[in-house]
Amino acid sequence: MRFLFSLLLFLALCQQSIGQTQKIPEADIQFSLPNNKWYLTSVKNTTVPVIYTYKRDEIKDKAGRTIIPNIAFIIQDLPDSIDLVNYSLMNRQKLSFEVDEVFDCISHPEMICHKNALGFKAHYESNHLRHNIYYLNIIHAHKGIQVVMDITADLFEEYKSEFQKAILSIANIHNNTSDGHMTEETIKLR
Repeated sequence: MRFLFSLLLFLALCQQSIGQTQKIPEADIQFSLPNNKWYLTSVKNTTVPVIYTYKRDEIKDKAGRTIIPNIAFIIQDLPDSIDLVNYSLMNRQKLSFEVDEVFDCISHPEMICHKNALGFKAHYESNHLRHNIYYLNIIHAHKGIQVVMDITADLFEEYKSEFQKAILSIANIHNNTSDGHMTEETIKLR
């Protein structure tokens, strides 16, 4: 009996860490962590904007440096008068990165399926290291949501599928069934 209980507990913990759904109630969205190497490191919900930060277990690059990829969700209130294009322009002017590609649910449904999102694949340099990022702007439930997914360029090709998996999993909480499967209504809304 003790063995069965231990086995069930082990299986439950494994299921929680792999593809674990992360809810961000301030934005009424959720997403799945790509695998059990990712974890929530901080939530700053007493400030504006609200910031959720996730990090991955460290990776050694070819030069032996320790690299820690990260994902951040930055949430702020938005007036109804701001649309996705203007929200993206407003945010883009504040950031210094070079855009390599732009994607949305129509032009690249294999990359993103949220209907009110605009994504960028981009790069920048920090401390003499080139970084590749996925940067998304999402509008949902009167909130502006910026998502930043960052890793050094030399590791990007090897680990970009983890970011892509997280991007594809971003969904509105209220449009999902309780078991996590998408409803026909959700697919139409996206």
